[in-house]
Amino acid sequence: MKGPFAKKTKRSCHTPPENQEEEIIMKIKEHVEKLREKSREVRDKIELAKGNGMVATNKIETWLARADTILSDGMAVCESKQTRLNWDTRIAAAQLSQLRECLSDQPSDIAQPPFVLHIDVHAALLPSQVLFVEQARQHIIEDTEGMIGIWGPVGVGKTLLLKAINNSFETRNSLIPSSSNRRDPPFDFVIYMTALEDCSVQSIQSEIIQRLKMQDRGDSLTTQATRISKFLHDKSFLVLLDGLHYNLNLAEVGLPTLGNQGQLKRKVVITTRSRSLCDQMRVNRTINVPGLKIDEALELFQECIGNDRLYSEPRIGALAKDLVEQLRALPSELIRIGSAMRGKGEPGQWQNIIGVAKELMHIKDQEASLLRIVITKLKQCLQNLRGRRNDVNHEIELGKREGKLACFVGSKNASVVNPALLQWKHCHLPSKRCHVRQQPSRVEIFGEAMEYIKHSLVGVIGIWGLGGVGKTHLLTRINNAFLGDSLFDHVIFVTASKEGSVETIQDEIGKKLKLKLPEGDDVKSRADIILGFLKTTKFLILLDDVWNRIDLEAVGIQYPLGRSKVVLTTRSKTVCGQMDVRKEINVACLLDDEAWQLFQDKVGQGTLSSSPRIEALAKELVEEMKGLPLALITVGRAMYGKSNPKQWESAMQHMKQSCCGGDDQDLRMENTVFRRLKFSYDSLRNETLRQCLLTCSLWPEDEVILTGDLIRCWIGLGLVDECDIHGSYRKAHSLIGELTAACLLDSCDTGFHEQHVYIDHRTFFNHQELPIEVGVKMHDVIRDMAIWISCGCSDNKDKWVVRAGVGPNLSIRTIPWRGAECISLMSSRIGELHPFTGSTNLKRLYLHQNLLDERIFGAIQSCTELTYLDLSANRIKQIPEELFALVNLEHLDLSCNEELTTVPKRLRELTKLKFLYLARTSIEVIPTEVISCLTELQVIDIMIINGRIISLK
Repeated sequence: MKGPFAKKTKRSCHTPPENQEEEIIMKIKEHVEKLREKSREVRDKIELAKGNGMVATNKIETWLARADTILSDGMAVCESKQTRLNWDTRIAAAQLSQLRECLSDQPSDIAQPPFVLHIDVHAALLPSQVLFVEQARQHIIEDTEGMIGIWGPVGVGKTLLLKAINNSFETRNSLIPSSSNRRDPPFDFVIYMTALEDCSVQSIQSEIIQRLKMQDRGDSLTTQATRISKFLHDKSFLVLLDGLHYNLNLAEVGLPTLGNQGQLKRKVVITTRSRSLCDQMRVNRTINVPGLKIDEALELFQECIGNDRLYSEPRIGALAKDLVEQLRALPSELIRIGSAMRGKGEPGQWQNIIGVAKELMHIKDQEASLLRIVITKLKQCLQNLRGRRNDVNHEIELGKREGKLACFVGSKNASVVNPALLQWKHCHLPSKRCHVRQQPSRVEIFGEAMEYIKHSLVGVIGIWGLGGVGKTHLLTRINNAFLGDSLFDHVIFVTASKEGSVETIQDEIGKKLKLKLPEGDDVKSRADIILGFLKTTKFLILLDDVWNRIDLEAVGIQYPLGRSKVVLTTRSKTVCGQMDVRKEINVACLLDDEAWQLFQDKVGQGTLSSSPRIEALAKELVEEMKGLPLALITVGRAMYGKSNPKQWESAMQHMKQSCCGGDDQDLRMENTVFRRLKFSYDSLRNETLRQCLLTCSLWPEDEVILTGDLIRCWIGLGLVDECDIHGSYRKAHSLIGELTAACLLDSCDTGFHEQHVYIDHRTFFNHQELPIEVGVKMHDVIRDMAIWISCGCSDNKDKWVVRAGVGPNLSIRTIPWRGAECISLMSSRIGELHPFTGSTNLKRLYLHQNLLDERIFGAIQSCTELTYLDLSANRIKQIPEELFALVNLEHLDLSCNEELTTVPKRLRELTKLKFLYLARTSIEVIPTEVISCLTELQVIDIMIINGRIISLK
């Protein structure tokens, strides 16, 4: 049939086989291209998400792997069509179906927060710590309940252990050997957080929202809790909360019900100092973190010191072991103090740091209190009694430092040690000088620093020394040495300053690297930007003038540093320990030749050559500066162009009078050197430390101050007042340690010892070993600064008058007796003082080691406001009536007056007397009515000479 209604043949109703195959191939190629583009987009999104700290979800990774396989198979089908090898239309159609299915079922969740974030652990775990982490991890996984509490004292290593627990859940973890190559992790998310002291529900919510990469919309606490709960309701999670101080309601945070819920595991682990807080948090299992085993503690400390023969050293081995015991085997303190003691070989330095360690442990005990109250004096005494062995060791060390054999008496009966153990030594001992080691030159110090920066594996290098000694100059030289050098991709010089913080340092680094950092308090985001930039580069960060610990990781500086370096400068060696410094470089004052050269450069050769007298005076002036670069530079600049010898003589007088007796306005040291050095003074942690430092300036210039004398002075002034003599000496030694660590005092051995019997109304102690006395020295410029501060920064020059060690040239009549509150004429060989009449504000008078006899009491009897009088080491033979006019005396030192034989009964009239020192006199009897009437008396210091016992009659 023809026409429009004619039947079509079968062939005309179907696409020819060739055309059908071509159509399938075209569709396969089209879908292959679509799938390839889709997978490329997904991968780009994943990379973008990684930049924000996200990772690909398991579903999307599975989909991408499947897409890659399907794409490969699709291309193979297309190739088989061209070659006609293994071509099968049914296989091609099935491949097209797979392509379409893969395109349609792409998961919507492309990226998610990583299930665990690696946290850098700066120290290798010791065997006992590895075992602890493994056991804790087992409890976390296997316990059905949801809350575990890890508790222990400050410094025991709780944070280190919690970080190790966090890292143990990484797929490839090497910190805990048995945790490697594990199967699927038991949790969808492991969330590590640090609870600050002001931790709250809101702050914890913010941490969780940030960790889970949820949008922070500024919702109310209830709304945020709902969002967190909804996010976690179908997930297994482990929350690690470090350093919790207070009870925290986790339900208000938004955490779903804890424990094993079907297949879900929901766990929280807290670390805290307080066992009672675990109870308040309703912890299901508590785990106490013990201190290290003693052998591990000794090994760790020796490693930090860097001396594998530490404990066999004859002079410091026993002291090192004692220090480890005093630190109670706390890892953080062993590392910090061990690093600070590197290279220290003088026993005096170790004895001082032991005192610091004891005080530090007391402070940590106080901080451990949940209510954070000051531990009472009774509790301190009880704590001492709990460890009798430590007490005995402490008493022995105390005797070594003070050279005393001591006992306790009540108001009537005395318990005294065997006098045969004592030998008397003459009081008038010559001043002892410290042994001075040959210090490296500035060229050598610079070379050492550059060597460690360029060629060592040390990451953090600390340069420390006195303010004004040239640390910033050295750091600037290091910076300039790398100009045009390709060793580092970036060299960044940042000044931290006294008020430096993480935010300010981030700002400085951002400016130097031209990074656009977000404004505000978003420290973490800013750190992520800095870290993202630096992690692929090799950098050198020069951090100048660090006053306190700065968290480099919080700034955005990765740790470990790898090939990169951080070099910091600080005035305090303690800061080096806090900053995990692995190489310390001490910048001491200049050598004599270097000091003279620096001064010449600043003052100018023309000025020096203008007169032979000027050059001689200039050398004397340089000697007065004692190699302190800041003083040399400032004074040198002030003296530039001064060609009149009178001006140089005035400058010398100005320096020798410690800026309290001259009127040279041109020099104006107080506006330059002292005001800068005063930062170290102002940074001391309390007023007691500051006053203790100022007191050190009362001794003669360059003299070694015996710690025993210094401590007696502090006790007499009420600067140190603990519940017993043990506590006062411990406290005083810790203060000395803090002042030496701040470079404001130098510690040294004196080479001799003293021997005393101490009668103290509050405690009993008995020393059997009498080793070398320890002393301290004060840098001349620091001493001048201290006197300047005591004089109200020159506003009241007559307030403190210090003429100690001046000698026969001292003009007594020039001393402003009427206006002074404190006068020191120590070691000036004064034979007589003219009587002073009229009113006076004088409260403290230091006349130690002169040639005065009993006439001195008549000269000062009108100074009725006196509370502190030191007449030790003079030629007083008797105590005359005039003394008893000084009714306000609290501290009276008559020791080392060898011919003084009697104590008059009228001494009882000094009813305010608290401290009476009669050591090394010829007194044999103390009237009992004197002791009984002195109701405020706390200490009598006496001496047993040649077997003679002082009696009370």
